[in-house]
Amino acid sequence: MAQISFSSIFSSKKSLLSIFRRAKSTIQEALDVTNVGRPLQVHGWVKAARKQKANTFIDIDDGLVLGGKKLQLVIASHQVPDSLRFHSFIKAQGILKLSQHRGQEVELEVESIELLIPVEDLKYPFQPRKKYDDDLPRSYPQYRAKLNDFASLLRIRSRLSKSIHDYFHEQNFIQIHTPILTANDCEGAGELFQVTPANDTVSQRMQKTDVDSLDQAYFDKKVFLTVSGQLHLEAMCNGLEQVYTFSPAFRAEMGRTRRHLCEFSMIEAEKVIFGQDLDQLLQLQEGLIKTSLQNTLDSHEDDIVNFLKLNSLKHKSKQIGNDNSLEHVEKVLKEPFVVMTYAEAFEILDKHADQFEVQPHVSHGLGKEHELFLVQHCHQIPVFVINWPKNTKAFYARQCSDNDQLVAAVDLLFPSVGELAGGALREDKYEVLQKNLAGIKGLEWYLDLRCNGAAPMGGFGLGFERLIQFLLKVYNIRDTVPFSRRPHECRL
Repeated sequence: MAQISFSSIFSSKKSLLSIFRRAKSTIQEALDVTNVGRPLQVHGWVKAARKQKANTFIDIDDGLVLGGKKLQLVIASHQVPDSLRFHSFIKAQGILKLSQHRGQEVELEVESIELLIPVEDLKYPFQPRKKYDDDLPRSYPQYRAKLNDFASLLRIRSRLSKSIHDYFHEQNFIQIHTPILTANDCEGAGELFQVTPANDTVSQRMQKTDVDSLDQAYFDKKVFLTVSGQLHLEAMCNGLEQVYTFSPAFRAEMGRTRRHLCEFSMIEAEKVIFGQDLDQLLQLQEGLIKTSLQNTLDSHEDDIVNFLKLNSLKHKSKQIGNDNSLEHVEKVLKEPFVVMTYAEAFEILDKHADQFEVQPHVSHGLGKEHELFLVQHCHQIPVFVINWPKNTKAFYARQCSDNDQLVAAVDLLFPSVGELAGGALREDKYEVLQKNLAGIKGLEWYLDLRCNGAAPMGGFGLGFERLIQFLLKVYNIRDTVPFSRRPHECRL
């Protein structure tokens, strides 16, 4: 009796698997001209269908191809399922051929097609070649990833996020997963979401104890969604010299403008910094932004250009979305960021006070129109504004050594979005910080850091969605996230 070796069986199965895998292809593989002549099986969502007497031409994609490129299927019209609709999910098998149509190298000559999941709702909100008011896509976030422009944005967002993590790791920063639930109000502005459990067991416990509310029945104190991971990062920087976090943040602002989100992503970093060396923070922010933008541009330029083109057509009349060039990004990458003091900034603003709706006042900080004017004054180059009046910044900002009315703080102002990042050296003098914390409860541990071996440090926070808004010229910040939240609105 002949013996069959395990290796020969394994080799045979491996060959069959190899053939099967070659038959199943992604859209990216199907768009590769080197695969012409091969039998392929692809799947994706229908983005367009043009039916003629003999043949029908169907464009599909799987959401993974940069630049929004689609694969054209050519199929005999009598084979097309009657229920095929815009955004149906289909599977097709056929032979990849060279295309005779301008603008595409290949097409799939389909032998069989299967409608896997049809669009059955006759009220499905999106149809091909139609323009929509911005609010319509926001009203259907569950379908939004199928839209060409938003699919590009999500791919770019993912790549920019990776570039940011890569930069920090290359600079030997340690990532910290800071908590979402916290007892601290880092910013001191009171714009907090208070957390209370929706649990009957906890409610029953509250009735049997002396606690005043549901949150205290669970945590024994008031607890909130975080507005910033800064204070937790400072605690971790007490032992790790360089740390960062990339986390959700929540602010209970009541604004419903195009600038507001209740939930957004914050990039925050802390590092040991000696003396009054604010330059280290400026260099870290500039390096992070330029490197991350450049890496994203290098890998996803087709997607960025595609999005800018679609966005420009949609927002011709709006100030951010009326240009599909990359000049705004290239300028930021090429030019060194401008540095000016708060006093110098107000000298500029005072000279042009007649151009503002709200007059600038040195003790009130900067409004968005003032921020954008300063950037425009510097020829659309980002501006670091440093050394702020003490009363305009939070308790943790370090007092300047040569002027106790100023703090070593910095805001980074960017074209089209205004303030992109804010940071400061952290106050390390116990007596000064103790005075700054007067009347603020729950931060005794933070004060104790200053007398238990903590190093002097500084850090910043940068709004991720605002960086995307700049890169892609997105008019409304709600269109930089897949699921936007704002007052009276929390879909899904």
